[in-house]
Amino acid sequence: MLDELVILHTRRVPGVGMKTCAAGMEWGTCLRQLQFCHASEYRLLRGAIEGETEVYQGEEAYRFLLEVVCGLHSPIQGETEVMGQFREFGAHAPFPETMWGYYLRQMAQDLLTDAKRIRHLHLRNLGSQSYGSLAARYFRAVPSMSVLGAGKLVREMLPWLIGKGGVTVFNRTRSTLDELQAEFPEIRVAQLEEVIPESISGGGLVIAAPLPAGEIRRWVERQGVGFAKTIDLRGESAEDRVDLPGEVLDLHQFFRLLEEERSRARRLSIRAREEIRVCADQHLRQMQCRPFGWEDLCA
Repeated sequence: MLDELVILHTRRVPGVGMKTCAAGMEWGTCLRQLQFCHASEYRLLRGAIEGETEVYQGEEAYRFLLEVVCGLHSPIQGETEVMGQFREFGAHAPFPETMWGYYLRQMAQDLLTDAKRIRHLHLRNLGSQSYGSLAARYFRAVPSMSVLGAGKLVREMLPWLIGKGGVTVFNRTRSTLDELQAEFPEIRVAQLEEVIPESISGGGLVIAAPLPAGEIRRWVERQGVGFAKTIDLRGESAEDRVDLPGEVLDLHQFFRLLEEERSRARRLSIRAREEIRVCADQHLRQMQCRPFGWEDLCA
């Protein structure tokens, strides 16, 4: 029955839905919508499918689904959230009480079994593939975080840093700080001239503001604390070095670590895709031997 499986894949657009097949089997994530069709349903629907919809059939459909469930089509390669979402779908979806519905239910279970094995073999410990995730890993042992700057980069990093014993963001403009705190109520905000050493002592520091090294050193001296680790994300960090106690990572060193992590993730993802191709081929052969997808029907 795998030969009869058709997957319609559309990248999600806010406020726009997909046309639904007679079977009504649809699964969505925050990034995509996938519809499970029988080939006969697809032939009836084909004329109404929009050009942006991708169509996968048979072995290719199973391979694509497995790649999605393993997180290989996610912005962060190998992330686990989408697998949890598919597990919920498999547990609660209204599978039709037909032979086709029974097949889809069994296939969903097979997908999860294959995904668990592939993740165990190839997608564990993928490392850090974004600014925020790498920073969180670098600051793993520090008791608190201080951030100089409140721009777009800081907003992207904050979800990764929140929860590390408290995060304090310093910036010159009060209105910008108020907007940031409304978006992230867990953080503490302070203007650059404020002194609050009791909340930042011995922690980590992220420099994401265009301040000269001398001004940053004076700010640290006013706070009267030392930082165990610092990441300096200024573009001129290698030339205008900040001389601070503790370990300091400049932008170029940070980029080098990030690229190493991403290269490693790409290598592991390639291995996972190779394993997925093998899984899809095996699933097709299994369905050819057991045409309805499980042994009871062949007994």
